[in-house]
Amino acid sequence: MAHRGVYTQSPDAGIYVRVNDMEYFLMRKDEIITICEIDEKGNMLAFSPNYRNPELAPLGFSAYDDHIQRWWNGRQVPIRQGKVEEMLRRKGFDEPGKYLLHNLGLSLTDYYWIRPIDSSLKWRDVNLYENDFRTDIFDPDFDEPADTFGERAATHTPNSSLKGDLEKSWVIRNGRRILIKGNHSLQSIESINEVIAAEFHRYQGYENHTDYSLIKIRDRAYDYGCWSAAFTSIDLELISAYELLTSKVRNKDLNDYEALIDTAEKLGIDAEEFRRGLEYQILSDYVLSNVDRHMDNIGVLRDANSLNVLKMAPIFDTGRAFGGRGVTPYTDQEIDHIEVNSFEPMERGLLKLIRGYNDEAIKFGRGYSAHRSAHNSFSNVASRSGCAGAAETGTAASASSSQHISELLDLDHLMPSNRIAELYANDSKMSKQQIEFKVRLYEKKIERVKRICG
Repeated sequence: MAHRGVYTQSPDAGIYVRVNDMEYFLMRKDEIITICEIDEKGNMLAFSPNYRNPELAPLGFSAYDDHIQRWWNGRQVPIRQGKVEEMLRRKGFDEPGKYLLHNLGLSLTDYYWIRPIDSSLKWRDVNLYENDFRTDIFDPDFDEPADTFGERAATHTPNSSLKGDLEKSWVIRNGRRILIKGNHSLQSIESINEVIAAEFHRYQGYENHTDYSLIKIRDRAYDYGCWSAAFTSIDLELISAYELLTSKVRNKDLNDYEALIDTAEKLGIDAEEFRRGLEYQILSDYVLSNVDRHMDNIGVLRDANSLNVLKMAPIFDTGRAFGGRGVTPYTDQEIDHIEVNSFEPMERGLLKLIRGYNDEAIKFGRGYSAHRSAHNSFSNVASRSGCAGAAETGTAASASSSQHISELLDLDHLMPSNRIAELYANDSKMSKQQIEFKVRLYEKKIERVKRICG
């Protein structure tokens, strides 16, 4: 249902009579954004386009007329996520929309929620950054148990708006908000991959990443899940690349990669710093063969009060590294043609987004690249007097490319391949051959990067 003709008064009218149990305010903390109608299944049927505070409205889908409906209806936890369907039945919810509605749409990544229009609830009463909640998915086995709250437990949970199809759950441990993640299969590959990626970034001295640790989870067939602390807070929210790219701020004349940088810059970020962060992420994903850097796995952090985008979000969700739970690429042909879910469909296409990257260098080395670049330049020179200059230009371009790659990735501080094997060995269900294949893939990727840097 479209929003047209649903409400005769805007939120600015200031007087509300609740006609039925389906009318709510969409809130950001204690600020009203608009009024909306949500049915008992949690589906938003309509909303008023007359926003009270339009600058506070969600960025995602703001390029569309049915902006708020798209945003809300995409907010619910996917039914395919882990054991969500089983949990919902146990709690008496036959679909995730009802679960989202019951939990007022609350999240631990932003400050949006819904409030019945005749309710006196305040942000301080419901926000899950400061109020307690229980886990309803996992029973984590920390060295120290997760916090338990008895009668103090909040009636809401952030898990109703948790994205992705991998089983996961927010818990509270020692007062901190912790995200626990599992795996898709009987193996612990995805959780171990997160730990490997975090350690890789530490070797690189790259601080803007999420740290993960392995954890035992009761009643699961795999050996380990993993956990990480929230990088959002009561003052800092996450905005995904997907939200930025579907916002009205986006320049539609640019490709997704350039549009993301342009949009973030318009919202306050330092464009050069952001671009460099994306380039490092692309290059490290290449070395780790992470195939799933989709637009919900990239984000920026925004200040809750100024609404300025401050910086790129810490790198997170690298569970699909080394081919993930699928077949590990082995031959040179397979390694050079890895498909990814990101800005480009192929891994090599992503590398071309890095400034100065030369695709020939990764196959043949910098010397060959310089030779080809000089040769191509020579072919375009009309007179013999330009030959030396063309050759110098080609060599300089290749050197500049290799220098930039070297500045992004420190080849003297790479994670040792035997450390990767050691971490995979924690999984009793991984074969020795599986581990060898993944380590070999890592080593071959490093060889290719070294060719660029000559």
